[in-house]
Amino acid sequence: MTGTRDGYLATVQAVAADEANPPTLSADIMWAEPPGHLRDTILGGLAGALLGALLGFGTAQRMSRHSARRQRMYSRLCLATLLLLTPGLPRQHPDRRRLAAGRHPP
Repeated sequence: MTGTRDGYLATVQAVAADEANPPTLSADIMWAEPPGHLRDTILGGLAGALLGALLGFGTAQRMSRHSARRQRMYSRLCLATLLLLTPGLPRQHPDRRRLAAGRHPP
């Protein structure tokens, strides 16, 4: 069962028992996205990328006055920061794990 109220999405799922799994009842509540959420996310990402590029250009100009060792150190620090900003691996939904293991929900 799924429903939306006051900007929240609520789901309740009941799964009957089978020979490999016990019966389960799960309830999830999450924030429902407003209609303009995708547009705002894209605009915010573009504005952030522009600001980051401007700050990076200014910092690169300042770092060009320093030694090659310090420039390499700064570049590695920037690379480590970018790697930390990458999204993690996507999590699998529990039903997908059951399906992958050959246990089908009823």
